[in-house]
Amino acid sequence: MVDAAKFNSIKHVIWAGLPDANALSEGRLGMPHYKNKYVVENYISETEFQYKTYVYVGFYYTNFSTWFKPEETENGVVFRQPLTSTATLPVYDVSDTGAVVAVALTKPEQFGQGSVIPLVYKNVTMTEICDTITRVTGKKAIHEPMSMDEYSVGKPKESVDNMRWYNEGEKLDDRVTRFDETVRTGVEMKTLENWMTESKWLQ
Repeated sequence: MVDAAKFNSIKHVIWAGLPDANALSEGRLGMPHYKNKYVVENYISETEFQYKTYVYVGFYYTNFSTWFKPEETENGVVFRQPLTSTATLPVYDVSDTGAVVAVALTKPEQFGQGSVIPLVYKNVTMTEICDTITRVTGKKAIHEPMSMDEYSVGKPKESVDNMRWYNEGEKLDDRVTRFDETVRTGVEMKTLENWMTESKWLQ
């Protein structure tokens, strides 16, 4: 794909990348989807294009209704994911992606010089997520994390290591979580509260 872009004289390449979690963790975190994206990013950086932009995708709000969904009980909702109390998720609405990419395309001198633009509204803890759920839906929401060993039963290593990345990844590489860089684009990112209200998740 990169070679085809070069062959066709594409001036501005925008790649949805991620940091190399494997290298950053010195091999502890086996996350091929992170590493493979970074390999392509490196290839782009070594290829001659007039403009290059890397967008680092955050945590989709829609994940809360799929693989990251809480358990619904008679008393409310419970998140069991093995995140620490200080771990944060770089959340955002996937529908905001296009607006940020459009800014990069229209302002290449500012955002096309090998820039990394994280796609994130805000970094939120599980406590903040639960508080928002309670505020919007009126349902009690709590985080009662299981241990990493419990979570790993029946799951591939990459899924488990993805949770470990959320616990420690920001300390290894903060480019995914730097929402101040997202703010620089001028795009008003949808809040978690607004997404919940519009999507009627848990309502």
